[in-house]
Amino acid sequence: MKVTGLRIGNYITGLYEDLEGNEATALCKIVALDSVGVTDNTFWVESKDTDIEKYDGFEGEKITSEKLKHFGFEVEEREGLIIASNDSFNKFEIISINGETFKLSKYNNGFKHMKYMHEVQNIYFALQGKELEYKPL
Repeated sequence: MKVTGLRIGNYITGLYEDLEGNEATALCKIVALDSVGVTDNTFWVESKDTDIEKYDGFEGEKITSEKLKHFGFEVEEREGLIIASNDSFNKFEIISINGETFKLSKYNNGFKHMKYMHEVQNIYFALQGKELEYKPL
């Protein structure tokens, strides 16, 4: 598994048109991959607003302070830094200086730059053996 790859259990932003034909987005959880689909990037997803449906338009869910909180991190913003920590994550911290690129760090030795929540989920899954789930605040 690549850290940057998408897998079942990852959260992504689904892109679609609403009933009025306007572009809209929804936070979606990948629940199945379409291995016989026309394209390689067709996923069956579950969103909080709809039932399970097929999406082929999507983008990564960018890491933000708010999203990190939804995934169980304690977030502190100080001196231009965003620092998120999760006790069950072996005291690892996710740090951002510019609010765009985040790095996973332990004792200030960064080793992976990330932009999307599915990358955080994949590292968490690889190190902890369990899913990092989205929770309403």
